Amino acid sequence: MRLFIAINFDDLTKNKIYNISSQLKAHSIKGKFVHKEHIHLTIEFIGEVEEEKTKEIESMIENYSINPFEIFISGLGVFNTRHGDIYWLKVKENDYLYYLQKDIHNRLLGLNLKIEERKYIPHITLGRDVVLKDQPKELEKIEFNYTVGRISLFKSFNSGNKLIHEIIAESK
Repeated sequence: MRLFIAINFDDLTKNKIYNISSQLKAHSIKGKFVHKEHIHLTIEFIGEVEEEKTKEIESMIENYSINPFEIFISGLGVFNTRHGDIYWLKVKENDYLYYLQKDIHNRLLGLNLKIEERKYIPHITLGRDVVLKDQPKELEKIEFNYTVGRISLFKSFNSGNKLIHEIIAESK
């Protein structure tokens, strides 16, 4: 089973982010833009996991308690790739978010999972393989906040040529 841990947004915030993605799409020649139901902020990508380990991760998440905290989203970021760029919303530095990611990462390592060791760059993906026709100046001024109350364990799978992200456990 393919798993990741993320912050799942409420419908109002998902709509806001989806509208931003649609504005980016209007400025592009091509790209694969995020579907509303896939909008999230990844804490840790886990990857393929056997069912036995999945149960351990579910239990860890269900027993995990976070203090509600606020994240601030501000402006566009881009990862440059050969096939087109990945555009995303920036999440301003947040000590608690970094602590949360590191703690989850270490707990997953404690379950003997092989987790990628790379710098955590919190972001909300808007589109992949994007080639812009002009610069979306209005998107550089984006600023809003979101209060995080829990984290979710998602499984990701294809069903009938459609990618599905399904929540299988949530924190307290």
